[in-house]
Amino acid sequence: MQVAQAATLTYAVTGTARGQPVDTRSELRWQPAGGHYEAEWRTLADGPRPAHRWHSQGLVTSVGLMPERFAERTRAERAAHFDAAGGRVRFSANTPDAPWSPGGQDRLSAVLQLGALLAAAPERYPPGSRLSLQITGARDAAVREWTVQVDEVLTVDGQPVPCAVLMHQPERPYEPAVTLWLARPWHYLPARLRQTFAQADTVEHSLQNLALQP
Repeated sequence: MQVAQAATLTYAVTGTARGQPVDTRSELRWQPAGGHYEAEWRTLADGPRPAHRWHSQGLVTSVGLMPERFAERTRAERAAHFDAAGGRVRFSANTPDAPWSPGGQDRLSAVLQLGALLAAAPERYPPGSRLSLQITGARDAAVREWTVQVDEVLTVDGQPVPCAVLMHQPERPYEPAVTLWLARPWHYLPARLRQTFAQADTVEHSLQNLALQP
């Protein structure tokens, strides 16, 4: 398994939410070290919209990431704790425990795990192939399926960047469709993330620059 090296990525965030324009920025900090990792994706407040934060921490193993704790914060923080030995996920929001499957991820680590899977064996994932991951949020855990699309080339900071493209179609009411662009020359880190909601709102994070850390 090949996880990306440490990096800080800055995104422009645009689109609409509840029919109102969104224009802000976000930052993804990815820090693997010594068999552990920490990741944070923070979106700044935009007018009446509060700031939003995803935080994941856990282990880097031979088969990729093994999250230990995931937290999501808007106005208040909610968290999920992964009990690998007990095969369950415990939630802080008075939600019943959920079964945990080996290889399962949280909402943030899933983005990085998908990149690690493609980096390890890109030839295994031609357009039309599918990847399934159990993905845990702050309140629930469910298997999500991603379909590999045809590659696209994005322009990031004036550079053409070939990207693998993955798409998740919603399986439940009010769940957004998600499209993810992973930058092939930059260790498959996310170059763009788009969420399309049932109400026709779309929010997109577009990479503006990437700083690799020593």
